[in-house]
Amino acid sequence: MNKVQLITRIAKRKWWILIGISTCLSMLYIDQTAVSVMLPQLKLTFGASDVAEEWVINAMLLSTAVLITAGGRLSDIWGARRSFLIGTIGFFAASALCGAAPNITLLIMGRFLQGVFSAILLPATSVNIINAFPSRQVGSAMGIYTGSASIFLVLGPVLGGFFTQYLSWRYIFWLNIPLVCVSLFIANFSLRKGEPKNLEKQNKKNNSFDWRSFVALGLANTALVTALMESTRFGWKSPFILSLTILAILGYCAFAFFNKHQKKTPLVDFSIFKQRSYAVCIIIMACMQFGIISRIFMIILFQMVSGYSPLHASLLIVPTTFPVMFMAPIAGRMLTKYGARVPIVLGTILATLSLFWLVFFIRSNSYPLLVTGLLLFGMGMPLALNPALTTALSSITKNKRGIASGVINQVRQISGTLAVAVIGVIINRVSQYNFTSYIDTLDIKYKFLHDFSVTDILMSTNAAQKALMPLPNYLHEQIHSIAVLAYSNGFRFSMAVTGMVVLGAMVFAILRLGKAKQ
Repeated sequence: MNKVQLITRIAKRKWWILIGISTCLSMLYIDQTAVSVMLPQLKLTFGASDVAEEWVINAMLLSTAVLITAGGRLSDIWGARRSFLIGTIGFFAASALCGAAPNITLLIMGRFLQGVFSAILLPATSVNIINAFPSRQVGSAMGIYTGSASIFLVLGPVLGGFFTQYLSWRYIFWLNIPLVCVSLFIANFSLRKGEPKNLEKQNKKNNSFDWRSFVALGLANTALVTALMESTRFGWKSPFILSLTILAILGYCAFAFFNKHQKKTPLVDFSIFKQRSYAVCIIIMACMQFGIISRIFMIILFQMVSGYSPLHASLLIVPTTFPVMFMAPIAGRMLTKYGARVPIVLGTILATLSLFWLVFFIRSNSYPLLVTGLLLFGMGMPLALNPALTTALSSITKNKRGIASGVINQVRQISGTLAVAVIGVIINRVSQYNFTSYIDTLDIKYKFLHDFSVTDILMSTNAAQKALMPLPNYLHEQIHSIAVLAYSNGFRFSMAVTGMVVLGAMVFAILRLGKAKQ
């Protein structure tokens, strides 16, 4: 069968490819976000420490962030189809280990392996879709792809809360069994002879792997991501965090040196950044990823300020996914008709408006007002992300799309981790400053409350309850109201900072993106 016949066959199967890959993607994003809801149950099941609980989340995030660039390079070497299948099967095995884990150590190990295989899998997903669809349809296809990812990011905590509350936290991982079976059946059938060998192996002479650059980059990413994750616990000025930062800088310098002197097969071919649209879109996606993380803190806000359970708080966020369902295909059509700049600018405007809407209305504690702001973000996110991702990958030649996708995912992972650290620090520092200032206005004898964090008061920890017990009931209510106000102020400030980051993406899109249609 010649090349034309093979490309014709994949064109007929393109929608099955999209369905299979989107199903697999749902598995990844559910596991990324659902796990945070099950953490309290791990104490009951394993007697896990607070540090162990954190690493149940961090193990997957760290291994994904560290290895995803290498996963992109492997996609170029192996071919996107093979990378997708290997990553999916490996993720399935890791999920089975997590679901059957008899102790917290094996659970963390399983989560680490989930991250390893998701790093292989993720770059291949978008490359397979870009390669499968013709240019006139790729925008709509990527709209569905990015839209489904956004939906499952939000549904993850809902499913996690449901399984944890009514069945068992282990079902979060066992859910992957039917998802993997469906995804592999559809994708393997549709991708079986989908890509001509000369498209997968046109760099056959240059398919060796740059291990020196990989080790240097992995060391740098590990140090940077760990520093970001642990900064809230140890503080930015602690020797541990400073040492990790220095190690990250040295690692990136070593990576740049090795990568530059590996002219034949570098781990990252920096010539991809010469494509202006690719470089611009990757910055826009990093800024938008920073904004997306703010939705996670909305779930925390509903629990802290409004007193909702984790499941109820997660359900309150679900309506924000509705705009994604219809805006993602619209974003694809706008990309085809107007080019990337129009939908990206419109999307970043809506996202910025959403974040500043929350700044102004967060104190109202009114669900209709708050969900309006989130709905605006749900409309803007696919308008910005879908055209940016599609434009970035479409501007790169097929034999380099794997590493291009890996770099995009790497930047988004680090941006998301940075957002968690920065937004968390802003909320904690501003809310604590407000709390102590308000407490000082009550009476000098209540300064012992400075020793408690705002979250201690809002969550009524045992230590906080014991300290407040001697006080009159009316003071309990007053102190709780002060904590609510302080936390709301911290959240407002963090949303203002996030809004400025997304606003920067809008300005960058206006100034640097061309008007040409894709």
